[in-house]
Amino acid sequence: MRRAKPFALSALVLFALVLASVVPVYAVSQECRMIDPTWAVPAVVLPGETFTIALSKPVEVVEVVATNGTYEFKLQISSISQAKLLVKVPEDVAPGLYDIIVYYKGGMCGQHNALWVLSEPLNRLVIMHVSDDHFGVFNPTGRLAREYTLAATILAMSNPNITIVMDTGDLADTATVEQYTWARLVYGLLTKPVFVIPGNHDHVTGDENYRDYVGPLHWTRTIGPNILVVGLDTGYEGYIGFEQAKWAKNVIESSNAPIKIVLHHHPLFCYVYGDTPHEFKVSSSQQLLEVLESKKPGSKYPYIYTSWLENREGLKTLIDAIYNGKVTLSLSGHIHLDSYTVIERPDGSKTWFIVTTTLGGPIRQGDYHGFRIVVVEPNKVLVEGKGRPWDRHASYNIEGVEAHLTVSDNAVAVSFKVESQELLKLLPRLVLAVPVPKDYKGYKVYAPGFEKTWKRCTPVYCALYALASHVELNKTYRLAVYIKPDREPPKITVVSAPEKVEATEPITIEFTVTDDSWGVESVYVTIKGPGINIRATPARFDNMYKVSLPPLGEAGKLEAIIVATDAYGHTSVEKVEIEIAQPQEATTTPKQQTETATIPAQTPSKTQTRTQPAEVETTTTTTPMPLKTRARVPTVDYTVIVLAVVVGLVAALAVYLVVSRKA
Repeated sequence: MRRAKPFALSALVLFALVLASVVPVYAVSQECRMIDPTWAVPAVVLPGETFTIALSKPVEVVEVVATNGTYEFKLQISSISQAKLLVKVPEDVAPGLYDIIVYYKGGMCGQHNALWVLSEPLNRLVIMHVSDDHFGVFNPTGRLAREYTLAATILAMSNPNITIVMDTGDLADTATVEQYTWARLVYGLLTKPVFVIPGNHDHVTGDENYRDYVGPLHWTRTIGPNILVVGLDTGYEGYIGFEQAKWAKNVIESSNAPIKIVLHHHPLFCYVYGDTPHEFKVSSSQQLLEVLESKKPGSKYPYIYTSWLENREGLKTLIDAIYNGKVTLSLSGHIHLDSYTVIERPDGSKTWFIVTTTLGGPIRQGDYHGFRIVVVEPNKVLVEGKGRPWDRHASYNIEGVEAHLTVSDNAVAVSFKVESQELLKLLPRLVLAVPVPKDYKGYKVYAPGFEKTWKRCTPVYCALYALASHVELNKTYRLAVYIKPDREPPKITVVSAPEKVEATEPITIEFTVTDDSWGVESVYVTIKGPGINIRATPARFDNMYKVSLPPLGEAGKLEAIIVATDAYGHTSVEKVEIEIAQPQEATTTPKQQTETATIPAQTPSKTQTRTQPAEVETTTTTTPMPLKTRARVPTVDYTVIVLAVVVGLVAALAVYLVVSRKA
């Protein structure tokens, strides 16, 4: 592995310090951690019911408290066994979402949004289904993956009809602590519960980070007596083993809930869309399995995502559970595309298999990032989105909203703008939220255009909320907590740009963008010239940006306009003009490019462990670069130095061996 250069290390350390100032309580304690329930798998109870809290180690518990910052109640400890506590919710508590705090001798540990108290049993859920967030990815659209998740959380908070968010995996792109910290920060703003399961990308560095920062790998929850939710872990390879399948089968078939939902990252039915819905009548679990393994019409591929076939015993056991247990709804992701299938049993009961496209990860040309709204009732499922449920493009297109979360050592700011009439219909009001750092003593609030603000602070999370009862199209709404005001626009400095190039040469423009107060929110470049008129997304590392263009092939004038906006809304513009000349007749073959020119500059993200070919997927997948991809800056090339040192060491070792043998 290449050693990080000092510039990269210093930037990462600075970023980590800024992020830690916003969510210091999310540093994982080695003393005691609450491993279940968590923010991603909250306990769900009615008043007077009991549930179990699992800690990372036995501690001497003093008391357990549930709080939302303004209302607090004690959870009665019924029993303690090793690191597990059985606790009871009082009969007279108010419904809502609460943080759980365990106070023990010598400290405390807790989880944000880890307890969901119902007012009454539910017979219906309105689910925002998201999948494949891929925190850590920077998309060619110019947006960070976390900004898509932020947009989805704002939509979910602002729509009073949505009950819960369900996320079917690939929360992080490379399963780093930084990516999961951002995920907790963004999803922590939600005023509604979220259920999360892992995807294959959550396993790329093992399970430890996911367990520490998200929650259990597989789990089950009952939402009152009428709804069962089972979260599965299809792992790195894309299937479940027999033991997990047997556990799921027992949970599903022993439940009398009229609504049963199963979440699994890798889909069973996949790439199923078209002009008409795919519906199958099956009379046994064996017949359902045969349908899954059968070839699609006119295709050499089966309906099932083939990784499931790696463990046929586990697959058959799960299919038995889905069919015989009369599962209502299966939610999945992974393929970064919508898919829809329904099976019907002889008694009329049905199971809907719904796959939703990626929320923030790589997409194919012509596709978009999105989410679905799924309404589930006993033996009834309605799917809302941009198109019909069985269309290739069925999900809501979240490109129609823009959201940013900017963190600096002086402010934390959120902005939101809806540009789509379709998504505006989902917003009868607007609720924005921004995390409040614990050390922001004496902070001020910036909330223009909002009628109401309120704070929700507990020992494990603090956020400021703002409400606008009316939402306007194409208006940017901003909410911030800050120490010092932002009075100056961001500063753009062009570091490198040619004044003149030949039409056969590539073009590279490098520049920095800095802001002395609230931080840089967004940067883009419009490029006009011979045969080109685009809005480009620059590659970036820290405050360094780069745009790379291929040879334009025509003479003329190129104009690149750099536009940078800070978190307050100030905008700066810098123009770069480049003359494109025809090559001289005496010019020899143009020099070889030293790097691939792209618009925008990209580098591949981590390859997934298993990719099933899709005969209908003939377009190329656009793979965005990771968040921390470095723009090229003048540095020492250490490769030759390191190689020389290695050669020297090998030579020295050889001499030593020769000498020692002679000795």
